[in-house]
Amino acid sequence: MTDDRPCFAYGSNLCADTLAAWLRERGLDASHARPVGAAWLPDHALSFGYRSTRHEAGALDVRARRGSVVQGALLELSPRGWAALDAKEGVATGAYARRDTEAIVRDGTVVPAVVYVVTDARRDVHHAPTDDYLRSVEAGYAAWGHDPAPLRAAAAGGPGAAWVDAVFVYGTLLRGEANAHVMHDRPVRRVRDATVRGALLETGEPYPVMVLDGASTVHGELVELDDVEARLGPLDALEAFDGYGRPGRLYHRTLVDVTTAEGTRRAWTYVAGETVGRGARIASGNWREHRRSTGVR
Repeated sequence: MTDDRPCFAYGSNLCADTLAAWLRERGLDASHARPVGAAWLPDHALSFGYRSTRHEAGALDVRARRGSVVQGALLELSPRGWAALDAKEGVATGAYARRDTEAIVRDGTVVPAVVYVVTDARRDVHHAPTDDYLRSVEAGYAAWGHDPAPLRAAAAGGPGAAWVDAVFVYGTLLRGEANAHVMHDRPVRRVRDATVRGALLETGEPYPVMVLDGASTVHGELVELDDVEARLGPLDALEAFDGYGRPGRLYHRTLVDVTTAEGTRRAWTYVAGETVGRGARIASGNWREHRRSTGVR
């Protein structure tokens, strides 16, 4: 079975040398698994809860964890490349299976993708990886500029979560606005004025939407949270975001680079989904200013 979507790679497939060696064993060159770019698998964490019969030790899996991301890269695979990876991941033996998902790329775009995950029948308690396997994955992390700390934590039997513990808000979730209580119903760690490259649009409703076209600046707030895993649930519900890989969403939750007086960092934010209205551009990029000047309630 082939697929036109890219493969989200997060384990030894991130290492160009390891992947190239596997392809060569099958008479293929590197063109059958072409790297596209760095990507992040949202709402997942790393786990070594699988024992590979090939390595006779632990191998990586990803498991659902809201607010955490798995660092990786997208690969474009030829039909023979897919077959080679199916063999590598033991699809025929029931070890791993392909799953539909969505990944986030550097500019915040959410793209359809395919990921290999351990089947329910083969998931287990922690199994430590071999040093060679871990070195291979770490080499891939280094090549893509990823932080190896969550990988090392998972290898040691700890949580392999890479938390994104801040949210950029720009509309009714701002302090003093109509839905601020959803964000501030309990204390947050810190709130700072912030901006994101994008455009703010009217929706025909008393709330705006952001699109990541990089054309201008959207003004808002960066809200740092102590328990992002719990806090994202009510926000997802408010924004009618019911998860990745599901069509018909009002908003998408994605990752953006947020600028404050202290510098730039990554944070979650909500951008236009499939069903939200997209009206005129709000030239100021500032919802509070726009609401006051137009009398929007």
